[in-house]
Amino acid sequence: MRIYLDACAINRLTDDPGQMRVRLEADAVELVFRHVLDGRVVWIASSVLGTELQRNPDTRRREDALAMLPYAAEIRFPDTAISDRARH
Repeated sequence: MRIYLDACAINRLTDDPGQMRVRLEADAVELVFRHVLDGRVVWIASSVLGTELQRNPDTRRREDALAMLPYAAEIRFPDTAISDRARH
């Protein structure tokens, strides 16, 4: 199985687990990463994801999130059509 996790999913791991919903979502993301580490899931990331994670003003959270990127099996870069669509 190949998956894409967005910045919200990755940042969920460092969100305040005070709310049950946040804790459950963080547990789910953690489970997905366990499957990535076990080789049962292939994580596809994008160059845009790295840019989004870099924008986190909280140094610790930013570094923690960026530390996950090396586990991506593949980094995709937007092609011209996607870049044009994003600009519009």
